[in-house]
Amino acid sequence: MLPEYRGKGYASQLLAHVRDVATVNDVKQVHLDSGYQLHPAHRLLNHGFVLNCLHFAYAV
Repeated sequence: MLPEYRGKGYASQLLAHVRDVATVNDVKQVHLDSGYQLHPAHRLLNHGFVLNCLHFAYAV
Protein backbone atom coordinates (compact mmCIF):
# COMPACT_ATOMS: atom_id res chain seq x y z
CA MET A 1 0.00 0.00 0.00
CA LEU A 2 1.21 3.48 -0.77
CA PRO A 3 2.11 5.52 2.33
CA GLU A 4 -0.31 8.33 1.49
CA TYR A 5 -3.23 5.92 1.84
CA ARG A 6 -2.19 4.48 5.21
CA GLY A 7 -4.00 5.48 8.37
CA LYS A 8 -7.08 6.81 6.59
CA GLY A 9 -9.41 4.03 7.73
CA TYR A 10 -9.87 2.47 4.29
CA ALA A 11 -9.04 -1.04 5.48
CA SER A 12 -11.47 -0.71 8.41
CA GLN A 13 -14.20 0.44 6.03
CA LEU A 14 -13.50 -2.48 3.72
CA LEU A 15 -13.58 -4.98 6.60
CA ALA A 16 -16.86 -3.51 7.86
CA HIS A 17 -18.33 -3.89 4.36
CA VAL A 18 -17.11 -7.50 4.10
CA ARG A 19 -18.63 -8.22 7.51
CA ASP A 20 -21.97 -6.67 6.45
CA VAL A 21 -22.05 -8.62 3.18
CA ALA A 22 -21.20 -11.83 5.03
CA THR A 23 -23.94 -11.23 7.59
CA VAL A 24 -26.60 -10.49 4.97
CA ASN A 25 -25.62 -13.62 3.03
CA ASP A 26 -25.42 -15.86 6.11
CA VAL A 27 -21.70 -16.48 5.57
CA LYS A 28 -20.26 -18.20 8.64
CA GLN A 29 -16.54 -17.41 8.23
CA VAL A 30 -14.26 -14.96 6.48
CA HIS A 31 -10.63 -15.94 5.92
CA LEU A 32 -7.77 -13.57 5.16
CA ASP A 33 -4.08 -14.25 4.57
CA SER A 34 -1.37 -11.77 5.53
CA GLY A 35 2.36 -12.17 5.13
CA TYR A 36 4.45 -12.05 8.28
CA GLN A 37 6.37 -9.08 6.90
CA LEU A 38 3.15 -7.02 6.65
CA HIS A 39 3.08 -6.00 10.30
CA PRO A 40 0.53 -3.17 9.88
CA ALA A 41 -1.92 -5.70 8.39
CA HIS A 42 -1.82 -7.67 11.62
CA ARG A 43 -4.08 -5.06 13.18
CA LEU A 44 -6.79 -7.39 11.88
CA LEU A 45 -6.61 -8.83 15.37
CA ASN A 46 -8.20 -5.56 16.53
CA HIS A 47 -11.18 -6.30 14.27
CA GLY A 48 -12.05 -9.64 15.82
CA PHE A 49 -9.89 -11.84 13.61
CA VAL A 50 -7.81 -14.53 15.29
CA LEU A 51 -4.65 -16.31 14.16
CA ASN A 52 -5.86 -19.87 13.68
CA CYS A 53 -3.42 -21.35 11.18
CA LEU A 54 -0.23 -20.83 9.23
CA HIS A 55 -0.31 -20.62 5.47
CA PHE A 56 2.77 -21.98 3.73
CA ALA A 57 3.80 -21.22 0.17
CA TYR A 58 6.54 -22.62 -2.02
CA ALA A 59 7.72 -20.63 -5.03
CA VAL A 60 8.75 -22.84 -7.97
